[in-house]
Amino acid sequence: MRLQTITNLRSTSGDSITAFSVTEIAKRLSVSPGFIRLEIARGALRPLRLGRRVLISHAELERYVAARTDIG
Repeated sequence: MRLQTITNLRSTSGDSITAFSVTEIAKRLSVSPGFIRLEIARGALRPLRLGRRVLISHAELERYVAARTDIG
């Protein structure tokens, strides 16, 4: 399954940031959106917040998955 890019943002340095919605991340990881929200609440996932929108950057998703696969 290929993630649909939800938002392309610009960092303060002008670099492009690809970010995805909680729903898209949940689909990709085969979990519920509620589980992703719990991971955000406990600090395991660091979101980008744009007003009411909660997004997860591609880099953050990669960090999160790598941390979970390193667990023996």
